[in-house]
Amino acid sequence: MRYDELRALIHRYFKKALSLQMDRLNANGPMSDLELAPAETARALSDASDEEFWDMIHPEGTEGFLRQFCGASGVPQSEETENPARILREYKLAFRDMLKAWEIHRQSLNTYEYYNAAVSSAPDKTALQHDTSYTLQHAIDEYINENKRAGTSQPATIAKKTTNLSMLTELFDGDRSLATLTKQDAQHVKRILLELPANRNKMAKTRELSEVVLLFRTVLRLG
Repeated sequence: MRYDELRALIHRYFKKALSLQMDRLNANGPMSDLELAPAETARALSDASDEEFWDMIHPEGTEGFLRQFCGASGVPQSEETENPARILREYKLAFRDMLKAWEIHRQSLNTYEYYNAAVSSAPDKTALQHDTSYTLQHAIDEYINENKRAGTSQPATIAKKTTNLSMLTELFDGDRSLATLTKQDAQHVKRILLELPANRNKMAKTRELSEVVLLFRTVLRLG
């Protein structure tokens, strides 16, 4: 079996599981500390050694897991026999990243986003599609000026946004044409957010980086 085909099957399996968990969150709302305990245990497990991980995942260890998982996910029995280590590695990676995605969604229930509504007069990216003179720095300046004109933010808030957005020029050249930025670039910034620790909102540096990701989506209209 091709490696990309295996990843697709495992990804599909976890996307379905993630969808069910997110739907449960959306239906029931924020969880209590008691309800969050299993999720905390799962996150700790995802960082455990392979031996500890598989002992906890299935009572029969890796052999019992492979037999059960391959039957549920559609991974061929031949793959279970010929490449068991590859399945185990990809499962653990996908399990870890599913938990990260779930945590991001859970945290989103604690906030409301107003940025997109606040910049209704921002330049139309479609109209600027072929204008190579309109740069990322121009877009950032336009966004900050619009915030100033709206008068809805305190000077200190605007100053913080300006500082945070200047971090984008470290990821992307500030002179880079806006027309060359793509959704893949936005995904690159999002991947940075996915690598942040679960307690990122309690850490000053990573809390600011989270805001940069949100402002990036607003400025580029890619989110």
